[in-house]
Amino acid sequence: MKISFHEVLLTKRFPLEISRGVNSESYNVFVRVEENNLVGWGESAPGKTEGATNTNEIILQLQQLIDINIKDKSIYEIEQIAREMKISPCAYAGLDIALWDLKAKKAKMPLHKLLGLPLPKSKTSLTIGIMSPNSVKERIPLLFQGSSAKFLKVKLGSNKGLEADKAMYNQVLESIKPYDIKLRVDANGGWSTEEAKYMIDWLSKRKCDYVEQPIVEGK
Repeated sequence: MKISFHEVLLTKRFPLEISRGVNSESYNVFVRVEENNLVGWGESAPGKTEGATNTNEIILQLQQLIDINIKDKSIYEIEQIAREMKISPCAYAGLDIALWDLKAKKAKMPLHKLLGLPLPKSKTSLTIGIMSPNSVKERIPLLFQGSSAKFLKVKLGSNKGLEADKAMYNQVLESIKPYDIKLRVDANGGWSTEEAKYMIDWLSKRKCDYVEQPIVEGK
């Protein structure tokens, strides 16, 4: 078994603004596992709260795991070793995906059939970053043109305050009327505890399924 890593620059279609700043691109790690002329692919994305903040840390952790000679181990055994070594979940995910992809290709079966599961039918979601109401009007049609997504995650937590968040969300409600989609909100820790209590109540009355990370981790 040969395992290699490829750092890949991913450029977003639109720059994404959240409460912590603006991001227009990111680096991920593609994991390639080759055996008997078959190749399994996986992908790892760094996570500041996941134990690997950049691609270098992901590659370093996975290399440490590979160096103990895992080629004769089962996928379950490799996962247990990774847990014992405290390999970050966001790093291990890429290797895990690649190993399962390779296993399915060896069996000449889709992975869900190999696992005895039905074909996944999860509905997909799109994300819209913090922006002005006028920008929302322009962005929503672009996001959903030709898309089968059924959910929209709305980033809130604007540094302009709650009124800016409310104005943006109200425009999202107006702009999604032609589409059959549901809403959820992610504030990325951009609210105080009191602001979060107020906004969760306000959003609960305006077709919001749930609110993700309303306050900073640990608060």
